[in-house]
Amino acid sequence: MSAPNRRREQAELEVEKARLDVVHGVLSDMVFAGCDAADAKGYGNDEFEVSRYREAARRAAQVHDERTAVWDRLLDYRHDAATAAQIRAEVAAAAQRSRRTRGVGRSR
Repeated sequence: MSAPNRRREQAELEVEKARLDVVHGVLSDMVFAGCDAADAKGYGNDEFEVSRYREAARRAAQVHDERTAVWDRLLDYRHDAATAAQIRAEVAAAAQRSRRTRGVGRSR
């Protein structure tokens, strides 16, 4: 790929990443607002709020996946191959640790 094409593609990915960051932030705010509204109602008669924040959470998960894919592609533009591979390995290890710690917490 020529240098101008590479710079153009990186710029497009940077814009897409920024757009997805904003969308994810808005959807996250919607989830928290729905939870707050349900809490304010004492978690009674809150079917509407629950349906709204569940839908926002579902869409936020989709946007997160898209944002992660764009971020992964950007690694190749922002870093050399070895550094990008190291970052990917560190992120994968952190995700693995996170998955292991989910579920039942420590017993008391």
